[in-house]
Amino acid sequence: MHFWKMSTIIALMVSSVVYAVEKTTIAVLELEPKGVQSNEATVISDWVREELFRTAKYTVTERTRMQDILKEWGFQQAICNESQCIIKAGNILGVEQMVAGSVQRIGNLLSLSIRIVDVKTGEIVAMANSPCNQCSIEDFALRSVRAAVAELTGAPAPQKREDTSTETTSSTSAGEKIRGPLSGMEFVSIPGGSFTMGSPPSEEGRLSSESPQHEVTIQPFYMMSTEVTQAQWKVVMGNNPSYFNGSNLPVERVTWNDCQKFINKLNQMDPGKGYRLPTEAEWEYACRAGTTTPFHSGNSESDLGRAGWYSENSGRTTHSVGTREPNAWGLYDMHGNVWEWCEDRYHHSYYLAPSNSSPWVSDGDSTRVIRGGSWTYGSSVARCAYRYKYNPTYTSYYIGFRCARNP
Repeated sequence: MHFWKMSTIIALMVSSVVYAVEKTTIAVLELEPKGVQSNEATVISDWVREELFRTAKYTVTERTRMQDILKEWGFQQAICNESQCIIKAGNILGVEQMVAGSVQRIGNLLSLSIRIVDVKTGEIVAMANSPCNQCSIEDFALRSVRAAVAELTGAPAPQKREDTSTETTSSTSAGEKIRGPLSGMEFVSIPGGSFTMGSPPSEEGRLSSESPQHEVTIQPFYMMSTEVTQAQWKVVMGNNPSYFNGSNLPVERVTWNDCQKFINKLNQMDPGKGYRLPTEAEWEYACRAGTTTPFHSGNSESDLGRAGWYSENSGRTTHSVGTREPNAWGLYDMHGNVWEWCEDRYHHSYYLAPSNSSPWVSDGDSTRVIRGGSWTYGSSVARCAYRYKYNPTYTSYYIGFRCARNP
């Protein structure tokens, strides 16, 4: 055999071996069931493993083998969704990356939220959220697992099936994503519906300004999945007023008036879309995403830690947007990171508040509402119902915003 033929064959063999070695070792922890049966979450966890394997990018640890190894090392935790727990399990299993997350049901909405964590660094490599409105658990698993894994890994998205049924289309589904005019700007659809605004008397940390609780009907709209970043602000405004510096950090030190200037220019860049600040009712409705707990992630401060940056976990700084767990509708950082301006004037209670999603700008004082808490404030002010105010000319390194958009 000629030398060049032999060398070509050897090179191909070596490249094949290298390709195989370059597969990332990965394990999938059991997904946390929230409002679904534990056996349903287990089945969906297995489907995530299968879809990761199909990408041909990973060497996936089989579930039984994973459980045997963890049991042998005395690792008894049934659900492992916190960073330290995920990293510990990954080190025991000897893999490079771990997948963790949850399967959640809120009313008629099912949502799969998963993330890949680098075992060595503890950093989140990628996150995905795939909701399905008015789906059976079977249809949800079929449609959402593949979509979430495709988003997580960059694999080709599953093809949409042809269907002549009366099934609700994605254009009306909660969490549907559309791109904005700026790099990284993404909007998710917020479905119309009614909810109880404010906090119950039993909620810890509650203030009188969060009462009386009242029913509000919200019309469908779009909400930015993250807070406006410094890079996005700079493209539109040509400057960066922020105290902390980073292109993917939320822009801060912007007044309510500054936000209106940004939005006006955004509407000039992309006319007809109706970009604006969310109303206060829209903000709370979107933050809750169907929940009634103090945080969209649960009742306790440990639940808040998964969803937002606040005084106890922020390290006294802002963080890149979209690095905590999103809510069921795919919105990140609704708790903490930076406060977010709303359209409304501030009123000291909800007495005579509108029962729809229009901005409450009559009467009240001259201040404007901010929501969500920030990196420098404690857990009680990060609650879904908490509300505060500042003069529209006030600026601080803990106040930013996100945009809403008309349907």
